[in-house]
Amino acid sequence: MTELKAELDRLGPTKPVMVLYTDGGPDHRLTYLSVQLSLLSLFVSLDLDFICAVRTPPKRSWKNPVERIMSILNIALQGVGCMREEVAHEDQLKNCSSLKSIRDLATRIPELKDEMIRSTQPCRELLSSMIEQLKLKDTYFETCEAATDTEMADLWDEVLKVKYISV
Repeated sequence: MTELKAELDRLGPTKPVMVLYTDGGPDHRLTYLSVQLSLLSLFVSLDLDFICAVRTPPKRSWKNPVERIMSILNIALQGVGCMREEVAHEDQLKNCSSLKSIRDLATRIPELKDEMIRSTQPCRELLSSMIEQLKLKDTYFETCEAATDTEMADLWDEVLKVKYISV
């Protein structure tokens, strides 16, 4: 939601109504409290009058605009392997078998996060250049940088404001 907010801010003044289509993936599943809170914070921070979040029907890819876009993005991903340069803490990283274990390791070794960001930079640049060559209905795709910890903390502050709003 932080990245969506940044993109909407970049595009200029927002309309009072927002309709958001999602594919129901774990970071957009509307039944999760974390997703509901982030939508609420987006609603407050953008000063919207109405927000409608819609999960497109499962197994109906032909009706789902998100799935259409993903099929185009897959063209850029063909033949590109995820890669990274070795980091100083490679030995500890090899023992990690999941993203959760990598995050746990990064809490114990604070500099690991910056090392991982630097080590994946060439891959992210390659993927961005490939994606920016694709288009949908004569409009080229754009990429943006991932949200920073500070930007996410700012949006989290908007979530915390919600408890002070009286009905």
